[in-house]
Amino acid sequence: MKLREKIFVRNLLIYSVMLTAIGFVYNYYAPEAYSSPAIPFINLLFFVFGWITYNYNLKYLEKKAGRFVNFYMLITFFKMMFFVLVILAYLMLRKVDALPFVVAFLIYYLLYTIFEIRAILKISGRNK
Repeated sequence: MKLREKIFVRNLLIYSVMLTAIGFVYNYYAPEAYSSPAIPFINLLFFVFGWITYNYNLKYLEKKAGRFVNFYMLITFFKMMFFVLVILAYLMLRKVDALPFVVAFLIYYLLYTIFEIRAILKISGRNK
């Protein structure tokens, strides 16, 4: 594992642990109608996909830096479509906690997207 990847994984792990702790506290104190048992799994999903997409982005940036933006947008599009499918599948299987799941999913999506964009900007040299 390269140094950039190690640093990213460490930071992603710390970030994920903090978000997991916040999710558990929220699930513990929130009324049952506003919580979902899937919140820790959402966090795990975003951790895994964040790690995978960062690695692909890093490898592509090293090979073809000029076309990196196109690749990043394509990866982001496919990731977003997969997440939409996850949301739809959950909505079809568990209608009981659909709203808390979707809200938590979108919040995690926003938080992890901000984290990933900052990391990508750092490695691409655009965050000075």
